[in-house]
Amino acid sequence: MGVHGDCPLQKIPAHLQTGDVIAVRLSSVDGAATARAVFRILSVHPFGRHQAYAKAQVVELPPRGLSNLKPESICALFPQREGALESAFIQQTVRGAAGRWLGSESFVAEIYGACEAPGFQARVQEWIDGRPWKLEIDRRLNARQHPGEHPDYRQPNSFPDEYAAKEFLLARLSRLLKDLGLESLAKHYRWNSWLGPTRVVMRRAAENKPYAGLAAIDFECRPDDRAHFTMSLTASIPSELPPFEPDLGLISRTPMKPDEPISLREELLQPLRLLFNPSLRTQWLQAQLEAGQSEGMLTSEEAAHIREQIHDPFIQTYLKCMAIHLCMLPTTNIIVIIGGILYAMAHRLPLQESIKIVVLALAFFYVFPASPGSILRGLFVLAVVIRRRRLHRFKVALILSFWRYVGYMAFPLQMVSTFPSLARFLAARWATEAVHIVPVWGQPGGRLEHRLFDLFFNVPINLGRWWAERRRKNSR
Repeated sequence: MGVHGDCPLQKIPAHLQTGDVIAVRLSSVDGAATARAVFRILSVHPFGRHQAYAKAQVVELPPRGLSNLKPESICALFPQREGALESAFIQQTVRGAAGRWLGSESFVAEIYGACEAPGFQARVQEWIDGRPWKLEIDRRLNARQHPGEHPDYRQPNSFPDEYAAKEFLLARLSRLLKDLGLESLAKHYRWNSWLGPTRVVMRRAAENKPYAGLAAIDFECRPDDRAHFTMSLTASIPSELPPFEPDLGLISRTPMKPDEPISLREELLQPLRLLFNPSLRTQWLQAQLEAGQSEGMLTSEEAAHIREQIHDPFIQTYLKCMAIHLCMLPTTNIIVIIGGILYAMAHRLPLQESIKIVVLALAFFYVFPASPGSILRGLFVLAVVIRRRRLHRFKVALILSFWRYVGYMAFPLQMVSTFPSLARFLAARWATEAVHIVPVWGQPGGRLEHRLFDLFFNVPINLGRWWAERRRKNSR
């Protein structure tokens, strides 16, 4: 999308697409947050590796919510293809309806206004310091609650975990949206849509209240939603809801300035440096802990406890095995390609036939649970076990290391009993990073992400608990 910047008659490309969420710092020109007040965008920080800058851009905001908007306030900018003004109106109305029927307006992010310019539209709303959800240990997976099946439940604050609280809120919110005539938007917030959880975040300031801290943030509406909502407005919306007085604003932007990219050479050498440099491995784990703490996977107490254990010999062994795993990531592809070339040369096959054989071999190993790379990783772990002569401390990791994909979870699962916080965190990191490869369905905060976490972490924990209980019964 091209938008005009400060230079006259010069079209500047901006790497901003529908679905991007941007933190916008606003500053009032005259210092007063009144109706039709003019605000300048001082800085724009998109999520990702890009960083943009802007100066002297003007945005006019509606009076709704301006009393809460202070100078130098940070808001969220949600670009969309069309109908930003109507979507902002719908979001404010849904927020008022949530206060009446769901108990609090905080379940819907506060909307400040809409911005429209040629080729660009966006909603300006409350910036929520939040996260998708905390991947929690569930030792009773077979008894997990499904409150979404009973949206009339009257004690939502009694839910002990965020998983059940989010399912319950999505059930109530989707029913509210359906009653308001927003059928398509209600489908997006259904729990069974698998992407519904990505549209609700947990406020970090209310992490100790799983239900009260949730907030819906995505209200981009389709044309049919806007039409149905207009027709059902009079019959469905209570008269005491606050009015919405939109003002149109103009946004012009300066070019995006990406951060310095990491070179291919650095990407290739990083695993080797981790393998031979113990201090670099410790720094890597420290960086992972900081990222996990900011994403909500770890509390401050858990992160501090892990840092105290970071020099444990078993953790250092895990870090070395992790470096070996990273070094051997391309092993299967390299072996298959070299083997295909040698086979084609020995049988004098044409180029097209050779490429076909290599592609089929790669597809086979992507599906088959073991591969040359996973076998080499398993042999390395076996060598570690023989050298240390402690099979009982490595038996889980030894078995799982020979399997493709699952092998990356071997040491986190091995550390469950000794380092539970670190094990949960590492399992969550591997699972969530792996699932993000899947297009659309692999979004952070989606149900596929949580299902993969359950499969590789909670299921083994429950199987271990079941096995321990069975052994105790047999010993009696």
